[in-house]
This record gives sequence, C-alpha cells and structure tokens, in this order.
Amino acid sequence: MYFRLIGVYGIINQYGLKMVGGLLSDKLFHSPTKYPRIGYLITAVVLIAFTWMPYQTFGIWAGIIISLAISACVYSMRAVFFAPMDEVDVPREITGSAMSMASFIGYLPGTFMYAVYGSILDSHQCIDGYQIVFTVMTVFAILGVLLSTYITHRIKAAHTLAK
Repeated sequence: MYFRLIGVYGIINQYGLKMVGGLLSDKLFHSPTKYPRIGYLITAVVLIAFTWMPYQTFGIWAGIIISLAISACVYSMRAVFFAPMDEVDVPREITGSAMSMASFIGYLPGTFMYAVYGSILDSHQCIDGYQIVFTVMTVFAILGVLLSTYITHRIKAAHTLAK
C-alpha cells in the first residue's frame, strides 16, 4: 500500500506541482520571475522554522507536513525555471545555449550536495547535523530570493527605459 502512496507522491511532485507553479506564475503573479521570489521566500521562512522548531514537542506528522510544504514550494517553482529567458530578452538565436548554461549551473549542486550533506550528517551528532543541513538550504533559498529580486528589478528597469 505504501508503495502506491510513494508513486502518487512522485506524480504529484513531478507533474501536479509544476502545473500549480505555472498557473500561479501566469495567473496570479503575471511573471515567471516574480513567482520564484515568493516561492524562495516562503521556502526560506519554512526552513528557518523547521530548523529551529522544538523537535521534542512536535510529532512526526508536523515534520512530514512541513517537509511536504517545502517540497511543494520547490517543485512548483521548477515549472518556471527557464521562463525568465523571454523576460530578460535573451535573443532567440542563443536561447538554447543560454538554457544549457543555466541548466549546467542550476543543476550542478545536485552532483555534489548529497555528498556534502552526508558528510555533515556523519560528522555531527544527533540533530546538530540536520540543523546545519537545513541552514545551508535556507542560505540557498535566501540567495534565490536575492537573485530573483535582482532579475525582477533589472526587467522593470529595462521596461522603464524602453518606454
């Protein structure tokens, strides 16, 4: 039974949340650069709360729900990772190359972060290692907020100059 639930969870993450992210980006925020800023901000706040919550008083279900909320934010943002290419006026002739470089840079941490996180968990006892890992994730989420804010302001300035 639980194997079916894992499959459902995977399908929801891979497809359902991407549709949610696309809809939110288009219909609510009207920009694929504004939505990730909000998503990263929510993720950072939830990660900070998750990192420092008193684990002794919260049950396993609180941890599961918070983990799913973080996952929902991250997976919904994946739908619009490459959509800002059009907003930042990348010429169509080099869009493929730009996306290739963005993919390389964007997915590069996935090649080594599991080893880094594993090393942190192995070298720190009990909850300390997890707090360090979640703090690192929080730093990356804050960097996401800063970068998406920078891109949003650059787009706004370019549109202001064009008028």
